[in-house]
Amino acid sequence: MATSSGEIGSGSRSFRSFDSVDSTPKKALFKSPTALDEEQMIDPLLDKLQVEHDTEACLKNTQKELHEQRLEELRKKLKWLEDTNWKYAPAEKLIGLE
Repeated sequence: MATSSGEIGSGSRSFRSFDSVDSTPKKALFKSPTALDEEQMIDPLLDKLQVEHDTEACLKNTQKELHEQRLEELRKKLKWLEDTNWKYAPAEKLIGLE
């Protein structure tokens, strides 16, 4: 006793059949890996490459900063040696080469 509107039943009681349920596309909760779109398969690869790139850039920046700090420390030591050089006799003179 199906009517044209997809209802089953007679008289005052009628039930909707499952065929007449809203047919809008629903998001699939579970998909097999083969059902993934090509774009979705590329995204993890791009994410991995982006993380690697960001990590390398951060490492390079950190290494540059550390190098600059070492150079600054060496400049300070050189300045100190130049400032205090007059206090000490040359090593060549001390060992008898001059």
